Amino acid sequence: MVRKFKFGYKFENMQSVMVAEEARLIKQMHQDYLAGMSTSQIAKKLNTQPIRYNEKNSEWERGNVSYIFKDKAYLGNEDYPQIIEKEINDA
Repeated sequence: MVRKFKFGYKFENMQSVMVAEEARLIKQMHQDYLAGMSTSQIAKKLNTQPIRYNEKNSEWERGNVSYIFKDKAYLGNEDYPQIIEKEINDA
């Protein structure tokens, strides 16, 4: 199955809501990046977790990580609840 919603969110009661475990991974990804890990290293670390980017991909790839880092929706807007603080994203 291909992901229909952004990683970290699902559609519930006519709105986007956070998926707690996925949001936790997104926050950890940003912390790891700020600590000096590359997107490839983060993907490798994520592959030790049971949560996948989507059901179609058996493993995380650095492109999945990069896509999440570039997506401003994680900062929050009228369509998506905030997962990442702007200061963390800008670092």
